[in-house]
Amino acid sequence: MAHQWSLEWQGSTIKVSSTWAAGSRLYVDDALQDRNGALFGLPACQRLVGRVADAGIEAEITYQLFWPSVVIRIDGQEVFRRSSRGY
Repeated sequence: MAHQWSLEWQGSTIKVSSTWAAGSRLYVDDALQDRNGALFGLPACQRLVGRVADAGIEAEITYQLFWPSVVIRIDGQEVFRRSSRGY
């Protein structure tokens, strides 16, 4: 199952995608910044890093059973939080 989240930040588009078969990926303005090869949502907590302008990006994808949540931080400050399914 594929999940994708995106946000606009200071004129740039930040996207995080996560699939069971291809792992997670972080894009800034459609340029791949980081990826992992996690399969089947393992490990349950995945971390991606990149840069936008002069700021550091950290995306944390956490799986609970089959449903991922994402938190995106820019320079350590949380700017985005979403769950695929609320419990």
